[in-house]
Parts: sequence; structure tokens; C-alpha cells
Amino acid sequence: MASALKEQHAVFLGNLDDSVPKEDVAAMIKRLILQASGLTVELAAIRVKHSRPSRCLTAFVNFSSQVDQRNTLQTLSNIPVIPQGLVKPGRKLKVDIYKPKFSQPQQDNFTNGDSFFKGQQLGNETRILEFKRGGGDLRKQLKKHLAKYTCAFLNSQGGTLMIGVDDTGFVQGVHCDRAQEDQTRINIDDIIHQFDPPVLPQMYQVQFTPVRDESGIEADLNLKVIEIQVNHSGRPDTLYETPSGEVYIRRDGSIRGPLRPKDIQEWCRLKFSNNSDSEDTALKNQVDNLQERLQKLESNRQELDSSNNNDVKRTNSTVCTIL
Repeated sequence: MASALKEQHAVFLGNLDDSVPKEDVAAMIKRLILQASGLTVELAAIRVKHSRPSRCLTAFVNFSSQVDQRNTLQTLSNIPVIPQGLVKPGRKLKVDIYKPKFSQPQQDNFTNGDSFFKGQQLGNETRILEFKRGGGDLRKQLKKHLAKYTCAFLNSQGGTLMIGVDDTGFVQGVHCDRAQEDQTRINIDDIIHQFDPPVLPQMYQVQFTPVRDESGIEADLNLKVIEIQVNHSGRPDTLYETPSGEVYIRRDGSIRGPLRPKDIQEWCRLKFSNNSDSEDTALKNQVDNLQERLQKLESNRQELDSSNNNDVKRTNSTVCTIL
């Protein structure tokens, strides 16, 4: 396996189904390449791993020659039928040229062992994932993007803003040394702490992920991807506002806003309607349960009365016999 990772020619496959075991995905890829291009690929040359940012499996297939690499890329890009279970539902198979990094980079002194490589493909933007290229003045980038995307995620299902990834999903990184990293954390906290209602510290996390070159060694020690993960607020009846008083919501791979007053009124109406329906349903269930309990109590009372009446009759009969 280690020797396969050092091959110079590889094909990247993305958006693979992460509900399928990795070994099964590798076997499907092997059969697909054989059917599509006639090439026999060893399982040791197929590396399948989970992509945390794009929430799917990805695979890297190593070839011994550039000709095999190019032919496989062309055939897989135009293949009409994909085996069931290979691609994650709702997505399309992504195929591209890929040059793998070394599996054991030198001087790996990162505490969590997690890193990206420059040019890595992270998939597509989704309702819970947003990419921004960044670059230039990092403070201005945060001021431009952070408030509205954090607001949109809070008012929707949560999500992650990744600064240092272009719109097509390729990692580029932004320059951020240790001093800039500390200052960026302070700037992010300052912006989010001005939201209304207040955003609690446990509702978001900030991570600086190093970016390596294709060989697995940092081309620039200060090249990083900034990830701001925003958790769902858990308050479906609340709309969060940015420090400037604007309201945003997330829809599919884009945001909507700033919302106009009538949009906010419509949102409130729908939420109130949904909450009212839920409360009506809950109240009806409570009434049904109470009625069922009353029926059982009435039935028990009738059985008890019947039993007492029978006891009285037996007592009267005994008294008459003695007389």
C-alpha cells in the first residue's frame, strides 16, 4: 500500500457514498475501471478515505503510467452508467487528475494530524458548507463574509464557512502566521459576540487547518484554511441578527438576505403556524390520553359497583335464611 501512494499518476474520484464500507467502494471502483477502460487495477492501488468537509468518501487510484491515467480519466468522465451504491445519493461522480501526497509527511508537528494539501478538491458547496477564496487583507475578508454567513447558518441548520477554498472546491489557503491566527480568533469572537440575541461560545468553533504542497510537505508554514463551524441554534422560533441589524437565512448552496420586513413577517407567520399546529396536536394527544384514562376509571368504577351489589345480595340472602 505504501508503494502505491508514491506513484506519480493518479485519478481522483469524489462524492462517493460514505454509507458503504470502504473496501466495497474500492472493489466497485476496480470493476468500474475494468469495464470502462479494460485496465486491471490492484486493490492496493486504490485508496479510499472519508472527506470531512464534503461529507462523503473520496478515492485515489494510482497508475503506473500517464497514458493509463489519462485514458481512465477520459472513460470515467464519459461513462453513462454508474454502479449503484458507488455515488452518494443526490450527487454526481467527480473525476479529476490527482497527484497524491506522501502518507507520512516529514516534520508533522500538528497536534491533531489534520491537514489539507494545496489543490485538494473538497466537493461542492451545500446548504451547510460555504467556500470563500480569501486572500488579501484577512480582516476585511472576515468583515465581508463572516457576519452574514454565520447569521445564515444560525437561522438555518448550522454549517461551516471555509476561508481559503475557491468556489469550485479546490484548496488554496490563506496566509496566516501565529500572530495573525491569534488576532483572527479575536476578530471572529468580536463579530459574533455582537449578534442579537447573543451567540453562546459552544455554538461555534474556529479551526486553522494547515495546507501542504502535493508532496506532503508544507510549501508555506503559514498557509492555512480557516474553518468557522456554526452549530444549529436549537431555537427554531428565533431569528439572529448581525451586528448591523441584518437578517440572513440559508437556502441550498446560497444565502438569502438581508431579509426585508415583509420577509421576516412571513417567516414569523410560518413559524407561528407550525408551532400552533404542533401545540394543537400535542394538546389533542393530551386530551385523548385523559379521555382514555377517564374511560378506564369509569370502567373500574362500574366493576367495583357491580361487585359491591353482588356482595349486598349475598348478605341479604343469608339474613333471610337465618330468620
